[in-house]
This record gives sequence, C-alpha cells and structure tokens, in this order.
Amino acid sequence: MIVKIFFVLSTILLSSAFAGRKGELVSLIQVYRHGQRSPIKFYPNDPYQDISYWNVTVGQLTNTGKLQHYKLGQYTRRRYSDFIPKYYSNEFFRVQSTVVNRTFMSAASNVAGLFPPVGYQVWNQDLQWQPIPVFPITDGVLIGSTTCNAYSTASSEVLTSDEYFVSALEENQDLLAYLSEHTGNNVTSLSGIFMIWDALEIEYLRGYTLPEWTESVFPEPLTSLASLSFLANSYTEELKILCTGPFFNELIEHFEGILANSTDPPYLQFSGHDTNLAAILDSLGASPSSVPGFASTIYFELRQTRRRDYINIYYIDVSGGEPEPITLAGCGFDCDLQDFKSILSNRTITTDEWAELCNA
Repeated sequence: MIVKIFFVLSTILLSSAFAGRKGELVSLIQVYRHGQRSPIKFYPNDPYQDISYWNVTVGQLTNTGKLQHYKLGQYTRRRYSDFIPKYYSNEFFRVQSTVVNRTFMSAASNVAGLFPPVGYQVWNQDLQWQPIPVFPITDGVLIGSTTCNAYSTASSEVLTSDEYFVSALEENQDLLAYLSEHTGNNVTSLSGIFMIWDALEIEYLRGYTLPEWTESVFPEPLTSLASLSFLANSYTEELKILCTGPFFNELIEHFEGILANSTDPPYLQFSGHDTNLAAILDSLGASPSSVPGFASTIYFELRQTRRRDYINIYYIDVSGGEPEPITLAGCGFDCDLQDFKSILSNRTITTDEWAELCNA
C-alpha cells in the first residue's frame, strides 16, 4: 500500500495538534539535518572558493551551523519541557550520527543547547557545557553512513532512464549550456546542477554578493531543478525501501519496546542529512516542496492515553521555523501505533535485510 500524506490547512492542523497533545508523551524520536556548512564543491569560476571566506575546509560545519543546532536544542527543550528532565542521563537520551564531521558536530552543538549543565552537573563554572556522547549510527538506519550498491545503481537508473528526469534535462539544454559557460564546469546532469545551486545557495545565505550572471537563474530555475535530485533519491518503491526501511523499523521497534517497558532511552536523536529528511518525508507521502534547510528536523512523538497508543509527527523545514503537523491519510494525525506499523509494513526492513538488498 502506498501511503499518501497531506499538509492540511493551518486551522485543521492546529486542532489536530491540540488533539494529539491530549495524550501523555512517552517517547520521542527526532531526526535532523546538520547545520549550515561550507559548499561541498566549488565551481571553477566561483569567486568565493578561497578558504578565507569560510574559515573551514569544504563541506564543514560553520559557526552559523553550530549556532543553528544549539538554538534547535534550546527550542526542543522548551517545546518538550514537561518531558525532558532537568539533568542529562544516558538512561533517558541517546544521539547517533552518520559518520561525517558536520553531522557529529551538529549533534554535539544540539545537545549543548538541549542539556546545559545545571546543579551537580556543573563541572566548570566558566563553561556552560558538559560532554555528552554522540554515537555512530548503525549502517542503513540513515543511508549515507555507508555504501549501498543497489541504491547507487537504482538511483542512477532513475536519473538516466526515467522519462520525467530525462525530459527535465532535455527541456533545459540552454540552461545547461549557460551554466557551463559561466561556471567553468561541463554541466550535463541534475547532480551537476545541484552542486552549482548548493554553492550559490550557501553563499547567498552567507551574505555574499553573487556574480551578475546568476541573476537570471538563481534562485529560479536552479532551486526547482536542484530539488528534482531529491525526488530522484526516493522516486521508486525500491529506493524508498533502501532509503528509509531500516529507519522506520528502528522507530517502530523502539516505540514498541518503550510500551513494553524496555530499558531503552525514551528520547532518541538521529543526526543526518537533507537527503535523509527528504526521503523519510517522501516515504510517508509528504515529499517536501524544496530541499530541507539546514537544521531542519522531524519529531516523531509516541503518545499514550488509557485507551490507545498513537504517533504525532511534526516537521520544521528551516532553522528557526515553526513545526508543521503531518497528517497520515487513512490514519489521522493521532495515528495508532499499530496502524502506523501496518501502513508502513511494505517499506519496513531490518538492517540485516537492508545489507542483503544492498549487496545482492
């Protein structure tokens, strides 16, 4: 069964959100994108490729990115003040990250805002910080932490053979030629467009003046075309399973374990990438209209009343944005855990099954 989720009008969303909050919050799973980074790759004619403009090397978390996650941690503490205890405890909280510098550093920045030392946990009066462990994520739970041959093959086939993506390139041959002329790159693919958009977007957010030639192509049509690469990441059923199957399996098993009085921490965080958030939302049927922004996040809440256990989902698409409730079609915003499990059963696989599919 293919799931479809729709963002509902704000008035309906508000009533749904209040309905969800009638139950007691018993567990929380949060997945987020890392904070702002330097571009992963500069185009040859990029005027801002010197390290002096960034103070970090390519693809690394900037000070802005650190602050974005620190503030997200503070916001999460305020949002869930009745759930998150005053003191950090490994029995309550665990954070895992893909094995990339910027995601580890984002997680560390986030928990600095989430669990500032207070009382007996203050160990240095001059430093409002305490060490909290960040663990590497299990392979497959957030794809990108390791190589999956089947995923690489399937995603490449989509981009090179699916009519939708092939047509998008054919209809933009003049744009490809224009980008090639001005960037110094031979731009022939959506991924090539994305890398140029990524550099321009970050430089724009940084407050740098973009070259004059970009005025006719940025933010549009580059932003829309760059977003297509995210659609391709989870475009087919096979890709959705490979992208998100182990994550949903982890989420469901964790929530069921909490209800069965397991000793697992009730609050889990996963630090990942824009591709992870986009794929999770797409697998739920709520594909984002644009690339998830830096420090964007999804909250999965497990709530409980005397009669039922259900899930509420919220998405913040940009740093500092407002949480937007997501309603699961055929289930409702207050989605019973077992209904959630049943609806996603065709896309839920274990990490062992994921590894077998990847290497088949």
